[in-house]
Amino acid sequence: MASQWIFLEPTVSVPKLKSTSLDKPFAPGQSITFVSTSFDPIADTTVNLDSAGFYFTKDGDVFLSISIRRHQNLIIFNSRQGGIWGHERLIDLQGVFPGPRAITHVTANATKYNIAFNNSSNIHTFTKVIQGDPTGVLHFESNSKPVFSDPVITAVIEN
Repeated sequence: MASQWIFLEPTVSVPKLKSTSLDKPFAPGQSITFVSTSFDPIADTTVNLDSAGFYFTKDGDVFLSISIRRHQNLIIFNSRQGGIWGHERLIDLQGVFPGPRAITHVTANATKYNIAFNNSSNIHTFTKVIQGDPTGVLHFESNSKPVFSDPVITAVIEN
């Protein structure tokens, strides 16, 4: 099992976005784990949309978006192709990150992504909408009170 540690760097145009290109596309059989040393569950009331999370990207499309929306107490899975967002899949945020750390583990297979939080045996699935494999990963925070630690530690694992 080989692994690649990646570091998400601030983007030039939007400093609250941190992204990286992967050594090779995120293909079936691979996993990516995001580890945040802290998680703040309290919503930021100073912004309209209190959102943070991760995008799996290629050529401007978002193959998988995992968005934490504290003000709605939701985690939202979605994709965006050609600038158009798809159908949101919602799960309750309550109790997903019970401890001080937040771990998000994503595994790709041929037709879906499997997502687990904090090493839970509860696996959430998101059916792939866009064909192909993402080549980049992006961490975003659209609030003044961050959800996750900085940096978020990220590892790519080939199964």
